[in-house]
Amino acid sequence: MEPEILSLPQKLDPRHTAVVVIDVQNDFCHPKGAVAVHAGKVSQGHNREVMQRQLPPLLEAARRAGALLVFVRMINDPVYQSPPNAERLIKLGIYGKGLMEGTWGAEYWEAMEGLGPRQGNTREFEVEKHRYSAFIGTNLDQLLRSHGIKTLVYTGLATSGCVESTARDGLFFDYYGVMASDCVSDGSAENHNASLRKYRGSFGEVMTSQEIMGLWQASVGKHAAKGQAARATGRS
Repeated sequence: MEPEILSLPQKLDPRHTAVVVIDVQNDFCHPKGAVAVHAGKVSQGHNREVMQRQLPPLLEAARRAGALLVFVRMINDPVYQSPPNAERLIKLGIYGKGLMEGTWGAEYWEAMEGLGPRQGNTREFEVEKHRYSAFIGTNLDQLLRSHGIKTLVYTGLATSGCVESTARDGLFFDYYGVMASDCVSDGSAENHNASLRKYRGSFGEVMTSQEIMGLWQASVGKHAAKGQAARATGRS
């Protein structure tokens, strides 16, 4: 018996969808952050302005639709690093210099509004990670399953790095996945575009934030109409 193939509206039903915001932090994004100062680049330089414009409206739409929000932050204190992982950070020039717990650089990018879980909102969470993938060594999978999540919308940076690492693992953890193409960013157009092509070809869907929000709006309207019809039937 073949499994049921879900349509995009079914996959993106906000009742079982989570938006995962990956590593949108000062040390990655700010011109005075560790990546710019010590590695000589701003890691999400390509598509930066587009992401900065499009991600906040997507987050607000997710809140209105009732989708889950998960804000992921990279914490790179040396105590969390194995020799292979430390080697990568040393080559980048940021080992022990960036994304340290409790520092300004590890906080959400101050230039973008709406980042971070809102106090009192029971469908917004934060996950700290110490590897590229947000699934490795964290409670992300347990958190998602506890809330009945089936589909993940990936945003943040870098497209070809931590976003793609998390998104690939998302499939292996049995989640449907959608990469929001205008809400992810990378150090180069070549890497960004190659990552989107590979993800679309092998791992999940690639959509714009407008397309995603359009499906959410339709879904909310559909469920509202069903609720009204049910209440009307109950009164008759």
